[in-house]
Amino acid sequence: MIEKGCEFVFVRKAIVYWKMRKSWKEFAKQFYRYGVGDRKSGNIWKLKKNLIFVFGFWIYIILLALSIFLSFEFLTTLLIPSFLYFLVYGIMFVIKSRKISGIYYAPLLVITKRIAYVLGVSLGK
Repeated sequence: MIEKGCEFVFVRKAIVYWKMRKSWKEFAKQFYRYGVGDRKSGNIWKLKKNLIFVFGFWIYIILLALSIFLSFEFLTTLLIPSFLYFLVYGIMFVIKSRKISGIYYAPLLVITKRIAYVLGVSLGK
């Protein structure tokens, strides 16, 4: 659109509508595509928070893989904080939404979203 001479403006009161994804697969695909888009557009280098997250994710995965060979204590040291983070996230969602099922679904959605995004940034075409 920019190539055709269109200008973009910021409108504070703009309302955006989008169709909710119907399945986990579609949800994951959406965030995978966000990751691909961020990499292709160069946004991943501009958004330092996302860049740090992507590198941190891969370091975490490498450490998890190594911990299988190193020691059970190291593995639990890596997994317990992650488990607690997502448990607290689920509890906070339940408090906000007043839906008890959120304690299961909210963490799963976040994990799906983050893994899909990282894979999109790292492997997407």
